[in-house]
Amino acid sequence: EFESAEGLEARKTKVAYKDLQVGEIKSITLADDLSHVIVSAELVPGAENYLTENTRFWVVRPLVTAGRITGLSTLVSGAYVAIDPVREGEPLDHFVGLETPPVVTTSEAGRVFSLRSTELASIDVGAPIYYRQIHVGEVAAFEMDPSGQFITTQVFIRRPHDARVKSNTRFWNASGID
Repeated sequence: EFESAEGLEARKTKVAYKDLQVGEIKSITLADDLSHVIVSAELVPGAENYLTENTRFWVVRPLVTAGRITGLSTLVSGAYVAIDPVREGEPLDHFVGLETPPVVTTSEAGRVFSLRSTELASIDVGAPIYYRQIHVGEVAAFEMDPSGQFITTQVFIRRPHDARVKSNTRFWNASGID
């Protein structure tokens, strides 16, 4: 399921993992309640081993946000459906697609850390994280706690830099203006 079929075409749009075609969209229909579209795809043999409750799908289109630009190749080739396959979990054959690409896929080595602060400031999903001016990770998500007093920010730090994060590690918002 996706909110819209923008950029998708039956028998033309590919399903890809790491830029390798692993399937094709076979049909696109409107849901009975008109709230979303249902996309049916045929994947390569063996793919069923990776279709679990933890597998994610999203449509790759050009996207420009603060801190990241993705999907520029689709300006020439057209949109495609990306898959983040996961073996662990219960088998599944029906998925609700993500509306925006995930910042981190399961094939990336590293760890997610939770940071708690009183404000978000100018931080957004996808914002880079630096250690000694080396790009080591990204902001993956954020949410306000139920009390409304704190923001919990999930950050992903790539390996081997994740080993540097200890209980006394400090993070701060470094403005883009020096």
